[in-house]
Amino acid sequence: MSDFDNGLIDSEVERLAILAEECGEVVQIVGKVLRHGYSSHNPLDPSPISNRGLLAKEIGDLRWIISLMLSEGDVAEGAVIQRERLKGESTKPFLHHQNAQDEVRDSSI
Repeated sequence: MSDFDNGLIDSEVERLAILAEECGEVVQIVGKVLRHGYSSHNPLDPSPISNRGLLAKEIGDLRWIISLMLSEGDVAEGAVIQRERLKGESTKPFLHHQNAQDEVRDSSI
């Protein structure tokens, strides 16, 4: 039997579980958008929501748990903001299609 203890309290475990779940749901809808497009929806759904709408919902859910984790001190907001800026800068050389003026976007939800 191991004496290992990760030191997490129940509320921290719960927030991490929600974070993992919400990240998975974002990944799932991203896959649907890539396969079927933003405007597509589940034809079997009686009140269909477009993939764009579902993506907005899941990103909102993810932002909620991130906000909760920040407010509870699970991660430091300053560190997250700093990393966000660094990631934006370090990724620029590898972006091929951002800020393209000639792309047509479907903004329907």
